[in-house]
Amino acid sequence: MKLLNLVVLAAAAAIPAQACKCIDSNGGQNAVNTQFCCASLDGSFQFGDDCAASSISQHLSNFRSCCRIRGSQTSDCNFPSKGHWPGALAYTFRTPRHVVQEM
Repeated sequence: MKLLNLVVLAAAAAIPAQACKCIDSNGGQNAVNTQFCCASLDGSFQFGDDCAASSISQHLSNFRSCCRIRGSQTSDCNFPSKGHWPGALAYTFRTPRHVVQEM
């Protein structure tokens, strides 16, 4: 039984993130930034606090950049190194129409 638990735990650790979130400096998730960045990349915002990684899979570094621009420390999604994403830093974030701007 312990071996089965170990195998399941190892398999779960090997599975990439299914959803992306903006993370603040205190380690907490920032749902407002997550929703904004997800929508700005035409991603699928789900469950009130997640952006489906598969919906922004070609823009994971852009998602992290958006989180940082909006004041979060980082995102919880990993992405290939900068060498694999030559245009990542040149991406312009658009304001989504369906996200209410904070005053």
